[in-house]
Amino acid sequence: MNKKKLHLRKAKAEKEIEKIEQLKETLNERIKIYSQKDCRCEIEDREQKTCINLTDKDVELGRNKNRGYDNMYTKVTAIDSEADILVASHVSGHNDEPHIMVPLMKKANENCSKEYTKGVADSGFNSKGASVQFEAHNWELVAPTKQHENETRNQDKYKNAIKFEYDELNHYVKCSQGKCLDQFRKSIDSKNGTLIYTFFNKNACAGCLRIGECTSSKSGYRRVKVDSRIPAQQRTLKQYLSDNGKKIYKKRAHVAETFQGDLKKNGNFFQLLRRGIDKVRVDSQLHDIVWNLRRIINSAKDKIVWT
Repeated sequence: MNKKKLHLRKAKAEKEIEKIEQLKETLNERIKIYSQKDCRCEIEDREQKTCINLTDKDVELGRNKNRGYDNMYTKVTAIDSEADILVASHVSGHNDEPHIMVPLMKKANENCSKEYTKGVADSGFNSKGASVQFEAHNWELVAPTKQHENETRNQDKYKNAIKFEYDELNHYVKCSQGKCLDQFRKSIDSKNGTLIYTFFNKNACAGCLRIGECTSSKSGYRRVKVDSRIPAQQRTLKQYLSDNGKKIYKKRAHVAETFQGDLKKNGNFFQLLRRGIDKVRVDSQLHDIVWNLRRIINSAKDKIVWT
């Protein structure tokens, strides 16, 4: 190999290395931005899932039906349960359902003459922040929490587990053993900027027979941290557990998921044909318009089907 070819290969390799370093820097910056919205327990998962696609830099890895990962966009829709039409949608390359919920409600109210004050969603949307924002707008959110779903699905696992419940009125935490943790300290969560209460009671824990199961702390007593936004999330869960809430939530899957299922199965639409968030959002809006037109026409006597 002559010196000229060797020099060209070296220059090409150096250019590739420089490009990789730039992509690495961009990837770390993206992880940093996304991790600000994640819980501490989800940061490691966020680092593994966040990627940069060289052909479409707006897209991100998402879980597919085969439990693997594919490059995909996230689309969230709002459906009017009475008119059975789509009133708002949001497309992004980043799966961030809790932070989409409030903007989606605002968009639905902008698009329609009627004002929506109630939203029904699954546990992925019911974060502490979303519950607080819904109350701030005087809206009602009917949704379970992820913790409630986990306890319901794994009853044997949580049957004998020590649980803690925060009493907002009396401002203390009560454990499933009947002990009251009524002493507390305040702190600020620097990541979320929220007020955190740390509850404890040395005397109560000293007489507990299950203290060894409850904590491995050398101090010998349990400390329980409570986010100041927890009461709002508890009220949302209470609405979901009410008789009326359960009745409403049973209809959610049919109302909310029909759009996606109809588009994929009857519309035979499984893959986006263009790249880039701007183009994908245009395609998404066209899907919304076509689906709404079909719903309106199908409400007439003569039905139409996908062709």
